[in-house]
Amino acid sequence: KISSAIAALNYVSSVARPGDVANLSIGGPSSQKSLDLAVFAAANRGLKLVIASGNSAVHASTFTPARVNHMNVYTVAAINKRGCLAYFSNYGTPPVDYAAPGVDIVSLSKHGRYKKMSGTSMASPHVAGLLLIADSNTDLETRKSLCQHRDGGKSQNHIPYLPLI
Repeated sequence: KISSAIAALNYVSSVARPGDVANLSIGGPSSQKSLDLAVFAAANRGLKLVIASGNSAVHASTFTPARVNHMNVYTVAAINKRGCLAYFSNYGTPPVDYAAPGVDIVSLSKHGRYKKMSGTSMASPHVAGLLLIADSNTDLETRKSLCQHRDGGKSQNHIPYLPLI
C-alpha cells in the first residue's frame, strides 16, 4: 500500500540525520503524487534516497517515486554484465541518474538460500552502498566495516575505505 510506504518513509526521515541514505525499491506506474511528495519532503530534510527505476522497460518518468528529481534523489537503472541497459530496466534522463549491475545478482532468498535475481531493486543497493562509503558524514568505523572483506580484511586484495576528501 502506498500509505504504508509513505508512513515508513516519513518515519525514516524523522529519525535520519542529513546525509543518511535510504534505498527504495517501491512504486510503480501511477499518476498519484502522494509518494512523490513524501520522497521530495524527505530529500529536502537531507536524506539521500536511492530509488529503483522500475522493471517495465519504459521511461521512468511514468513511475512513482522514480520520477522524482532532487539533488538528494538518485534513480537507478539496471545494466547487464556487458554494461548495457538491461532489457527490463526503466530508462530516461531525467529521472534516471545512474545505472548499476542488476542482472543475475546473487541474493539471499527464503530459508537462508541464495539465488540469482534480476531487477532494478538489485541495482539500487550498489549505489546506496557507494553513497554511504563516500559520504563524509559516515563515520570512519562505519566506512571501514562497510568495506571489509568476508575474511575480516585479512586479504591482500580487499578494497580499502575511501579517505575523507
